Amino acid sequence: MNPRPPLPIGAHGRVSFTTAPSGAVTAKARFRDYDGRTRLVERSGKSKAAAERALKASFVERTIPSDTDLTGDARISMLAEAWWVDFLDKDRAPATVRRYREVLDSYILPKLGGVRLREARVGLLDNALKSIREKHGAPTAKLSQTVLRQMFALAVRRNALTVDPMRSVTPVHVEQKEVQALTVPQVQDLRSKVSGDVLDALDVLLATGARVGELLAIRWEDVDLDGDRAKVSITGTVVRTPTGLIRQDNPKSRGSMQRLYLPVFGAEAFRRRGRFGPLVFPNAAGNLWEPTNFRKVWREAMKGAGYEHVNPHMIRATVGTRLARAEGVSAASAQLGHSSEAITIKHYVEKLADAPDATGALEVFGEPKPLG
Repeated sequence: MNPRPPLPIGAHGRVSFTTAPSGAVTAKARFRDYDGRTRLVERSGKSKAAAERALKASFVERTIPSDTDLTGDARISMLAEAWWVDFLDKDRAPATVRRYREVLDSYILPKLGGVRLREARVGLLDNALKSIREKHGAPTAKLSQTVLRQMFALAVRRNALTVDPMRSVTPVHVEQKEVQALTVPQVQDLRSKVSGDVLDALDVLLATGARVGELLAIRWEDVDLDGDRAKVSITGTVVRTPTGLIRQDNPKSRGSMQRLYLPVFGAEAFRRRGRFGPLVFPNAAGNLWEPTNFRKVWREAMKGAGYEHVNPHMIRATVGTRLARAEGVSAASAQLGHSSEAITIKHYVEKLADAPDATGALEVFGEPKPLG
């Protein structure tokens, strides 16, 4: 006997009815939702016709909204689907798409999915974000706020709302950690205490300011050691997707896709590497090295060297700090591939304990007043 074929997405099965002793009628049917799951849906009315109308109206509410059917009576879950289609049209990086979908499915929709747009007042949205912050941390609440702002801006653009309630919601504050960087003597000491893959990786990170995912995505075809000056091109990053680990053919940001000149020690790090495949830093099997696994190896090496607090991000900040002080913030920003110098200053340049020596310029104040 052949199994019954599944309902098409967006379709419902046969409607059945039950009548309560009070006379109220309940209409029931199975409906295949847009996540692919089939659910039993029921609605009640004073008669069979009224119950069936209510049931079929609920099916309409569950569909993916078009530009015209997004109204104030639509639920936030419907707005989310409309926004998601709009979001995917903007050609986002896979890692960004994955994280935004996670925030939508894990935090926003469980709390707000059933709320109608006209019911989404400032206080309700404010409380939802506060709850997310308390349970999952400020960074997650901050990203949830970003997603909700984009969603409700779309609702206003499509005339589902006349006022955007997210504009009055209290902004989520994420406490900014102070940037920490190693000094030159500390870097030299650290390099003397590590070896193998970790030393090579450390030297490439110090020579480029690259991120871990970008480091692990470097291929031999991206490296030029034969010209007058050694160079490496940062052209991708390693990310985990629902289908597995992949090399994404663009780094985290557009500005990061660039060719960098290598100092001598950075070129030597590449020359030390054996060429056993297309990747400069593969895993033991010669495939992409999972960043999480790389970090475990890194942490063990740092612990053994007495630098437990040093992670790859701190090395990137060390590069940014060194360049900012020696060559200026613009040089640091260009090396790190940032879209603005403000990002570099905020996240990658350690604050100076002492102000620059400006005594030469200020000395004029103490000079005697000219005669006459």
